[in-house]
Amino acid sequence: MLMKPQLLIALILGNMSGIWIFQYWNAGLVSIPSPASLFLVIGLAPPGDIFCVMLGIAVSAVVSLAVSLVVIGSADDLKERNVSSKEHELIRRLEHVGQWGEVSPVLRNPLAAQPPEKPAPDIGEEGGTFTVCFACDAGLGSSAMGAAILRKKLRALPFGERVTVVHASLDQIPDNADLIVTHHYLLGRAKQSAPGREYMSIGNYTDPAAYETILQKIRSITK
Repeated sequence: MLMKPQLLIALILGNMSGIWIFQYWNAGLVSIPSPASLFLVIGLAPPGDIFCVMLGIAVSAVVSLAVSLVVIGSADDLKERNVSSKEHELIRRLEHVGQWGEVSPVLRNPLAAQPPEKPAPDIGEEGGTFTVCFACDAGLGSSAMGAAILRKKLRALPFGERVTVVHASLDQIPDNADLIVTHHYLLGRAKQSAPGREYMSIGNYTDPAAYETILQKIRSITK
């Protein structure tokens, strides 16, 4: 309510519609329900007014819900706004460093930005590739952002074509992932989900130094 004060309109209109029903049918209670509850309202309504009282409550609820949906917006807008406070902070930082344009398409449609899965030859073979997997709880938010940033940095490096960057949830880390990058707090879960790999943990997905460390790790492994 505090984040969307316009929802007060829904409460006011719902209350008005319920009162109109009560006045139109001349229905009401014999006493003030305290504490307010549906069962107490039914108990305090005269036998002949129970239906009208319940009708007024139902109409009030329906009107409040309908107006709330209009105020909040369509389902697509609601999904777009359903971002946690941490993700808002990440977006703010990305905009500050000028990387939001690169990452925003990935966050809005992470599956479209995910490279197609294909069997990867060993890194020592000619034409072999090295797979880096960013992993997080859902595999959509911070991991997709981290993967997009690393891909951008790899484009400017000579060995970038040999490195494939993907993102996944902790429970669906691909078998061909050579290096798994995740948050400090999720490192233990990543090791349990995909044992026997190379691991790196970072604390801030917008920290350029963290990606330089990842690139150094890739260089040392792919030599």
